[in-house]
Amino acid sequence: MVQAPANEEFVSGLELSVPKRVLYAVRHSYPFSSNGYAVRTHGVSRALVQSGCDVVVCTSPGLPWNQPGQGKSRWSNYHRIDGVRYVHTPLVEKSGESEKARQHRLETIYTELIRVFKPSAVMAASNWANALPPARAAQSAGLPFFYEVRGFWELSRLAREPSWGQSAQYRRAQALEQAVARRAQRLFTLNRFMRDELVSRGVPAERIDLAPNGFDAWSAGPNGAHTLRRQLGIRAKQVVGYIGSFSAYEGLEDLIGAVARLRAKGVDLALVLVGSSARMGLVQDGADLCSAAKDYRALAEQLGIADSVYLAGRIDPAAAADYYGLLDLVVIPRRPVPVCELVSTLKPLEAAAHNKRVLMADVAPLAELRDGCHNFFYFNKGQPDSLAEQMYHILTTYPQQVSCCLGLEKLTWKENVRLMTAAIRGC
Repeated sequence: MVQAPANEEFVSGLELSVPKRVLYAVRHSYPFSSNGYAVRTHGVSRALVQSGCDVVVCTSPGLPWNQPGQGKSRWSNYHRIDGVRYVHTPLVEKSGESEKARQHRLETIYTELIRVFKPSAVMAASNWANALPPARAAQSAGLPFFYEVRGFWELSRLAREPSWGQSAQYRRAQALEQAVARRAQRLFTLNRFMRDELVSRGVPAERIDLAPNGFDAWSAGPNGAHTLRRQLGIRAKQVVGYIGSFSAYEGLEDLIGAVARLRAKGVDLALVLVGSSARMGLVQDGADLCSAAKDYRALAEQLGIADSVYLAGRIDPAAAADYYGLLDLVVIPRRPVPVCELVSTLKPLEAAAHNKRVLMADVAPLAELRDGCHNFFYFNKGQPDSLAEQMYHILTTYPQQVSCCLGLEKLTWKENVRLMTAAIRGC
């Protein structure tokens, strides 16, 4: 049974729903996760609250307790952060349970969450496994359902496992995404490329609105960057880096190779890699390197630059300003695979908010930002030589800091969720 958190005001059972209240079903979130998915969840939710909506974020039942290494007593089932309510519901795992039975149990939990919180609308974020149970619960309760398409997870897996695209499981994943989309009164997605992909999958264009990635405000600047540099032991004159998830398609091997080439040319350069390949960006990944970081360390040793590569692991979002403060150049070397040509990433906007120069692969969603900021630079996607050349050119030619904002003030979360806000307020 789902219970309302203590010290919270709730409407009486006689009222069917609370106007402008949305139950927002997400896979994972703050405070136990810190990756881009969690950052977007909080950015969207806080902007909706600031625009007059009442947001109850519900993480997928069972999280975080059912993840490896997560103690059941460590996390509360309720948090309030920046006016956003986060609810985490336990779920007992059942050995041998079928997917259909599990989905039914999840639907029952969301039905109970709807009964307790009485939203006027339900919204769920990718992927289908996260969104289908709340979609069914919303339909049973007679509530509007909105689907926020943040990515195409089957394409992310395809980038890791090319042969998977020929499997029945791949086709089934696409079919289930379509099933969720058909249940939604409105869909929100990140960019025009993703909208076009949804249309190609049979979703009427008139039901799709854009809710691009955004940022909250310009950073006031790092407070502890110099201390952090000493703690990490960085002595190089210049520092480049990457802050984000260590997915295979991010191309960080190319970045390590480019740093090796520049050091061989005499550039006094260090590389800082901040992130993890751990599932869901769990904050407490432990002291050990993740599998991807171990591979990066081995590559750096092979190239003879191990002493110039610093692997910081996953960090709390509050520490991001200090890490950005270290960097003379942020590099986003995404590879030209289908998921990167469709799905936007938060990384360039986060870096720009910290007034950092950003070098990016010219995959389609990143190239869309070309005219938005003086601090954005590009290299030819999939070409390590171009990456190294552009890094050298920027580090040796351009000043440390350039006036950043031309049009990025239009990309705040509050502005970008305007259509989402209107849909919720209209319920």
